Amino acid sequence: MNESLGRLVAILHRRNIAYLNTALKPFGITSAEVGVLRMLYLQEDRSQEELSLTLTIDKAAIARAVKSLEQKGYVRRISDERDRRCNRLFLTAKAKRLQDKIEPVIDQWNEQSKALVGDSEYKSLCTTLTVVLSGME
Repeated sequence: MNESLGRLVAILHRRNIAYLNTALKPFGITSAEVGVLRMLYLQEDRSQEELSLTLTIDKAAIARAVKSLEQKGYVRRISDERDRRCNRLFLTAKAKRLQDKIEPVIDQWNEQSKALVGDSEYKSLCTTLTVVLSGME
């Protein structure tokens, strides 16, 4: 049987989601929320729309993740001074304390993948997938 790239990527994605949900459960974070946190760890003061574009996730999913993170005390929404319809997102102290605990858990997936195929093959695979993604836009 010829393997389908889409099928393999989908299976890998589902396994990554399952790993993240299990590994992040002690912190009360889901795979749907961790991308938002990671983007805010890199740079706070982003809008939900910016996150949607950066993560290539629809606005409704971002809104659900942000609402959940806000309810859990990890994110604050502040109205944009220039556009009151837009909310800017900021991490709470609780979320900042969590960063050093969850980043290694997330990175472990990538390190495990590198260990399976080697650094060079891993980089090559990432480059190839980036080319495929950019050609499919």
